[in-house]
Amino acid sequence: MSVLQEVELSVSTAADVVESLLYLLQCRRDDDSAAFASALEALGMSANEAQSYWEFLDSPSELLWNEAKDNTEITQRFGLAISSRPSTPRNWLLYRVVSLALPDILQCELVGTRHMGGEESADNPADRLRIIFDRFPTDASSTKGQLLSIWRFLQGAAATQFSQAVVRAAGSLREELGADLGLRFAELLVEQKMLIPQPRMVALVSRVLKAGLDGQQVTLAGAFCPDYAYERTENPDLPYRYTFDGLGDGVGLVAQQFTRILPALSAFLTDLGVEHQVVLGIGDFEADNQDILDQVGVDRTEFFARCRRSLEAFRQAVPETVPLQLEMCWEDRAGDRLRPYSDAAFERMMAGDFGEMRTVFPDLDAIIERIPGQYKTFYERWFGRDMADREVLEVILKQAGEYAALAQITIEDLGRDVIMLAGDRPEMNRFNCFPEPLATLCAKRAY
Repeated sequence: MSVLQEVELSVSTAADVVESLLYLLQCRRDDDSAAFASALEALGMSANEAQSYWEFLDSPSELLWNEAKDNTEITQRFGLAISSRPSTPRNWLLYRVVSLALPDILQCELVGTRHMGGEESADNPADRLRIIFDRFPTDASSTKGQLLSIWRFLQGAAATQFSQAVVRAAGSLREELGADLGLRFAELLVEQKMLIPQPRMVALVSRVLKAGLDGQQVTLAGAFCPDYAYERTENPDLPYRYTFDGLGDGVGLVAQQFTRILPALSAFLTDLGVEHQVVLGIGDFEADNQDILDQVGVDRTEFFARCRRSLEAFRQAVPETVPLQLEMCWEDRAGDRLRPYSDAAFERMMAGDFGEMRTVFPDLDAIIERIPGQYKTFYERWFGRDMADREVLEVILKQAGEYAALAQITIEDLGRDVIMLAGDRPEMNRFNCFPEPLATLCAKRAY
């Protein structure tokens, strides 16, 4: 007999006694302990076990409730043990609780025998099955993603529509944007594989969103790398690796992050009624470095030409519903401002002056200290030669100066109701805050 067939059998045998666990709530409201116990006994419990639930519901502590382990401890797991015999599952109470919060929860998946994959024992016989649910209900009052237990449910607590991961991620967003919008925004970021900002950055992002809700136009801005050659890795956390042994004219690795993020983020803002535009550029200014040109095997003119073709490929990859403006960062926007701005920022950083960055990132010194060692091999591949640690630091800070310059130009041209989007390394996008604190949302690293 399949798991779903067994569940259906249990529904039919219990349906004449309790239509749903809402009946148990009614018994509690009516102070009818006999009816409460009868309903649970009809689901396969012993009289003593059924009585224990009534008593523990009156307990001020959920810790005592956990002593009734057969039907509560399992709410802390992503598997559920039931008997494989054609009889009512001992944990049917949990099935029914979960199904009230998530009606499709009974579409469970049998993944093998021996509950949770453990060894056979007196408490874990071989005839128990392991069942996986896609999602468990999270306590709506929780700010840390606690699962909704049976005790909390029967005390009248509600289940949130958001997953445990979203609730855990939403802390600062809920504080800044309110519970509903904060959770919805956190859900968007989690689903789109974006990093949840730290509290100080959350405040900056929230200010822009609130401005949009008040009728101001919001700009999503950013830049992506040219279509440098890359390869797959065997690391699921960093699935790609730049080789820099060529330059294409398609949608590059970082640009692919934007093609995933933009439609969802734009739709989210549209649903909120926030007028917005998206302004993205490609890093054509990297053609200003002869080491890079030599490494990818093209001259400056061809580098620019491939960047423009990459922009067109990107345009074709993004739905027309996204209000998108694409440009060459240097040729179309920054012009003769780029190098003076970036050089000035570089000189200040080399002298230990990181502008406004420390107001947003109090751990900045530790970040700066680890970046050279973390990315040394990356820059050696990019520039096609070995580098000493000091040279790596200088190269990083020169690139950081470019981030700072583009951020300053973005503020000058597009105003302050801007959220910078980043698809490359989050550490480098901290330099967006060099000229002034600037809202930034980063995708998780792909390389």
